[in-house]
Amino acid sequence: MPKKMYPRWVMLSVLLVGGLLMSVQQTLVIPLLPHFTEILGASRSDVSWLVTLTLLTGCVSVPVITRMADMYGKKLMLIITVSFTMVGAIVAITAPLLPILLIGRGMQGLGMAVVPIGISIMRERFAPNKLAPSLALLSATLGVGGALGLPLVGWLFVSFGWKSAFIVVASIGAIMIVLTLLFIPESDSRSGGRFDILGAILLATALGALLLVVSKGGELGWLSPTSIGLFATAAILGALWFWSQTRVKNPLVDLRTLRNRPVVLTNLYGLMMGYGMMANTLLVSYQLQMPLSTGYGHGLTAFTATLAMLPGGLVSAAISPIGGALINRFGSRTMLIVGASIVACGFISLSTWHSSVAAIIIGSCTLSAGTALAFAAQPTLIMKNVGLGEVAASNGINSLLRSMGLTMASAVVGGMLVAFTLPAEGGLEPIPTWTGFGLTYGIAIAGAVIGIILATAIPRSADTVRFTRLAPER
Repeated sequence: MPKKMYPRWVMLSVLLVGGLLMSVQQTLVIPLLPHFTEILGASRSDVSWLVTLTLLTGCVSVPVITRMADMYGKKLMLIITVSFTMVGAIVAITAPLLPILLIGRGMQGLGMAVVPIGISIMRERFAPNKLAPSLALLSATLGVGGALGLPLVGWLFVSFGWKSAFIVVASIGAIMIVLTLLFIPESDSRSGGRFDILGAILLATALGALLLVVSKGGELGWLSPTSIGLFATAAILGALWFWSQTRVKNPLVDLRTLRNRPVVLTNLYGLMMGYGMMANTLLVSYQLQMPLSTGYGHGLTAFTATLAMLPGGLVSAAISPIGGALINRFGSRTMLIVGASIVACGFISLSTWHSSVAAIIIGSCTLSAGTALAFAAQPTLIMKNVGLGEVAASNGINSLLRSMGLTMASAVVGGMLVAFTLPAEGGLEPIPTWTGFGLTYGIAIAGAVIGIILATAIPRSADTVRFTRLAPER
């Protein structure tokens, strides 16, 4: 019997729910970080791992899961990925101590594969003329879900306590699994072959060591034996992984894509933009909640701070459909350049004009507009330059680089705000000085400028390839 096919908007709606779920859980604890030190009796450095660990496990798992999606079925791996997110939320709900909560947050990091899997499903099922706008909407959930989820988390925290936010995420995960079972068809395209277990282990261990030292290097000491050991481990295992990928028949990552200049440049661009998005969220959230006595803070509560960040999410939501049309009209490469340029302007605004909440909102909205365009254009450009059997894995690599950017931002922001602090009084946590904020903004501006350079270096010819029709018009 032929498989029942649902209209494009039905499948798109389900995938958008998955994208929103992923982005919400990714930033779930950010507005609560200043409060978890008291709730859990932990230091600011330890509490920051509630964000960093989720991003780290996402970085490690995304290339593995997306490769398995190409091999064993995208619907199956989508369900498994969302299930980990749901179970992780349930573990967090039962957590009496920080270590248990960290385990739950680590499991939730596996949900970061939802978007690249959803992109590959769209590539198979959507008509070419509908693909770019749909991809723009799904990519925009990375910013929209986080921005819209932040005030929701703040309200839940004030009204029902911090565990209520995890209950909501677990519930959305259960709904997503049911919708996927009902409305997402299984993929007809499979890459086949045997799964590269050794490659997965080497990549996961190398990335884990690298991201661990990036996250904790400032605390451990960059020249300490532990940091040097982690760097050496990452370098050695990374070299072994690279060698293994050139020897196996079905590698975890096809290194031939390194010869593909547009794909490589787009992935490096994703690293810069991922850094910018997370730096925006963390810096704005912290700055709005810092005491007025600092001279740069605005003394808002967790809830009111997230409300101030809501306009950024609304801007992302508004830009997304426009972004799809702009990509069709002007091309992905142009939108990458425009997106990174707007991000740079947003960080310049935040670093020089932050005397009022309104000024911070304007800067944050500018950044949200830029990241929405930047994220919308990346998958379209990548899919124009890879084969159908490599769509999930290729977008998984892009998601990996973007996730590494998120993780680096979390580590850099946390490290800089701990390194530059005012003296603590009365046993309270030290308060970051403006020097830490200013230096972190400067790093983010530099990242956006690098993004502009990378996008400009992409050949114009890479953006003129047309998609092959794979699905009927819906």
